[in-house]
Order: sequence, then structure tokens, then C-alpha cells
Amino acid sequence: MGFPERFGPFLLLDRLGAGGMGTAYLAQHPDASDLLVVKRLHRELLTDRTAFARFVHEAEAASHLEHPHVARLVAMGTVDDEPFLATEFVFGIPWATLV
Repeated sequence: MGFPERFGPFLLLDRLGAGGMGTAYLAQHPDASDLLVVKRLHRELLTDRTAFARFVHEAEAASHLEHPHVARLVAMGTVDDEPFLATEFVFGIPWATLV
């Protein structure tokens, strides 16, 4: 996959990292001037009902958080049956670099 890549209304600019459930991308939305982070569930987990439910639960929980030290959830949904969540991008040094 090359960047930039279109994902629904988002333009994915770069891969930021991956975890057990999904991959995070630096992204832009045409209606927003700020950068975002879009997290997508790993393709191999799309048919795993438990993983899908956990991803949705994460997005729902994030929608109730509001704190100056937590990235704000700005969108969640699906693109072609693939769930995603989008948060504000907070510039900083990656945790792995600090450790």
C-alpha cells in the first residue's frame, strides 16, 4: 500500500503504528484543517465477532471521554463494512522512542 491512500472521506498520509487489534494512520479529512489519527481494525479480524465487538466497545468508550490529556474522538463508523475510529492527532515523541 502506498501513501497517500483514500479511506472513505479520509486521506491516509502515513502509517503510525500497529497493535494487536488495529493499525493507526496519520490522516486528513476534507472538512477539517487539523491532522487526525484513523485506527482501522486489522483485516484478518473483520470476521472475528469478539474482536469486532471489542473494537466497537473501544470506540464507544472513547466517545465518553473528555480530558485535556486524552486525544478526543472525532468520528467512528465503517467504510465498506470496515470499522474505524478517528481521533485528534497530538504531536509528540512516540512512547517507544522515549523508552
